[in-house]
Amino acid sequence: MTKSIQKSTSFLEQISKIVPGGASSNVRTRNSIAVSHGKGAELFDLDGNRYIDYMLGLGPVILGHGNDTVNQFVSQSIKKGTSFAFTTESEYRVCKKIVEISPSVEMVRLCNSGSEAAITAFRIARTFTGGSIAIKIQGDYNGNFDILAHDVPGVDGDNLDNGPFPIGTGFYKDVEKSIITIPFNDIEILEKILSTKQSEIAAVFMEPILGNVAAIMPNTDYLASVRELCTHYGVILVFDEVKTGFRVSLQGAQGLFGINSDLTMYGKAMANGFPIAAIGGKKELMELVGPDKVFHCGTYYGNLVSTSAAEVVLSILSQADYSSLSKKGERLAQGICDILRQFGIPSQWNGVGTMFGITIGESKPIDYKTWWKRTDRELWISISEIMRNLGILSDDFVGVFFLSFDHTEEHIDQTLNICEKAISIYKKNMCR
Repeated sequence: MTKSIQKSTSFLEQISKIVPGGASSNVRTRNSIAVSHGKGAELFDLDGNRYIDYMLGLGPVILGHGNDTVNQFVSQSIKKGTSFAFTTESEYRVCKKIVEISPSVEMVRLCNSGSEAAITAFRIARTFTGGSIAIKIQGDYNGNFDILAHDVPGVDGDNLDNGPFPIGTGFYKDVEKSIITIPFNDIEILEKILSTKQSEIAAVFMEPILGNVAAIMPNTDYLASVRELCTHYGVILVFDEVKTGFRVSLQGAQGLFGINSDLTMYGKAMANGFPIAAIGGKKELMELVGPDKVFHCGTYYGNLVSTSAAEVVLSILSQADYSSLSKKGERLAQGICDILRQFGIPSQWNGVGTMFGITIGESKPIDYKTWWKRTDRELWISISEIMRNLGILSDDFVGVFFLSFDHTEEHIDQTLNICEKAISIYKKNMCR
């Protein structure tokens, strides 16, 4: 039975009168429900409807909504205060834990979001290399500042050869001169650009797994070849692990694939939904940050609320069973594809169990352009909308599912049953 969302609909109309688009982030303006609260792997809307949640705040909530251990620790910590004009022991413990966990990080600075981490990463790279241009992957989202917010998900994939294209308006003039975008999994084009523009390139920004495009995986040896080229040409390799960090494994994608970057951006899962991010890397690079050097400053950077959350979350994740969680996700991903195929709909899944993507098509996409051209996005959006009406929340556009440690086998079973029902409804509607 389709859920009633009358209260959500009324509220979204109300908030849209004072908040442009009805939400404080563009990616949330398409939402059809407003949330009352979440607990574990479930969300509840203003009408009291229950949903099994695979969006998880777009990735951060790896321990489940309202985790009691995290919330109790933060509640005790903030009795001491929340934000000071000084550093704290909690900040030290978080940074020390990141250095201990990450295979490539020797020093680290905290901030509030992945976008802020990207800004500092690019400043470090430009300072170190003397170059002024960033190379980024088409379909990656590396932050909302002008230079990197080009050829991100939503940009016309049929017209990428004429880009790069910004995601919106109001970007400063000639910003395109500072960015080159290239396809994922294409090592030849990267080598061509580095060999011809070596002195101009400061950094290569890359999500090791395309978390914003159906969780497309790197081809065998692709990341190793990228690492080799960046080293050879003296260009800084920045892995954007805002989504993959502490999610696809404790050590993120670098632990999963065994390839290290020069700088790493972290966020999302490191605090289970509390606002915090980090930029870390080699000592010789990170020591460039400081007074009269690379500028990195923010009132709330290292605030006690966020560091307390990160402190306890990283401690929990250090003991977590990622293998078991990944197996649940793999069962769900394969189950969804099996059901789609039973109904004559070709489908693939990409990524890993803790973060995977579903695509409708005969073959797996290897980059943003092939995802755009080969996948039936409208069909998946239609199925996702029906699933949402039946109690399953997932990203309807890029098809990415996130799992938390609070997702149970029963949640997986319920999701697969609802998925089958949703596709059956879709098929019946198409036959009318």
